[in-house]
Amino acid sequence: MADPSLRTPFSTGPWRRRVRWAVRIFTPWGVEWLLWKRSRKKERERVLAAQIPEAARTSNSFQLEEAIGFLVDRGLDAVQVREGSIPATSLHYLAEAVMDRLPSGRPLRALHVGNFVGVSLSYITWLVTERHPQSLVVSIDPNIPHREVEDPQSHTFALLDHFKMLSRNLIINGYTLERSDEPLTEEPFAAAAACENVLSSLRALAGASFDLILIDGNHEEKYLSKEIAEIRRLLARKGILVLDDVVDWPGVAAVFERVAADDSFVKLGDDGRVGVLQLGS
Repeated sequence: MADPSLRTPFSTGPWRRRVRWAVRIFTPWGVEWLLWKRSRKKERERVLAAQIPEAARTSNSFQLEEAIGFLVDRGLDAVQVREGSIPATSLHYLAEAVMDRLPSGRPLRALHVGNFVGVSLSYITWLVTERHPQSLVVSIDPNIPHREVEDPQSHTFALLDHFKMLSRNLIINGYTLERSDEPLTEEPFAAAAACENVLSSLRALAGASFDLILIDGNHEEKYLSKEIAEIRRLLARKGILVLDDVVDWPGVAAVFERVAADDSFVKLGDDGRVGVLQLGS
């Protein structure tokens, strides 16, 4: 999931939920949400105006515009898909930053946190399988309603199947840590049981074996900080960590800068949207 929902807080849902939103809007969370919404409006105007076909520079096995078109054909709104996904320019920047730093000659392991409808997950799958065809991507997402999409995971599976990537993916329906208290988890669809503390379970199963980890889930600073503490134990030697929204979201920006200042990581850079770090030897 790229960002919290853009649904207007006061226009949908039961009145009790509207009241909760009204209260939250005057808290630090609410201030952050308002700042984010303003920045997203600017991002929306930039993306829709530019429509840069960066995917044309990638392998024929994954074309970003084809992915978005496929999802729109399934009934999704193009603006919601674009705004809820990492843009093409940032995905291309990510590929340029990490491709030559990833190990070669063996299958890679990648971890993707926050899938929404699968655009960046498909791109990461393309990226690591270009490096080695037997590479595997594990992803974690609680599949809660987001951006007017009631069942995002169904579209994620369909998109991966469209690009014949399902065999290189393992999708875990759950939360990286404990169940989040974000407003989205109050929706009826989100009330279903889901795995919790998936990161610690992965560490027990796989240890420090992931070459690439992308985090694009819960943007709350405290939650993200706890995720990073678990994720660094999953990174392989010289593993690469990518965070989305490292500029526009104050909480994410603060965590990114703290990790970048950690002597165990090297900051490879950011493009104003995604930030890239590499674990030292």
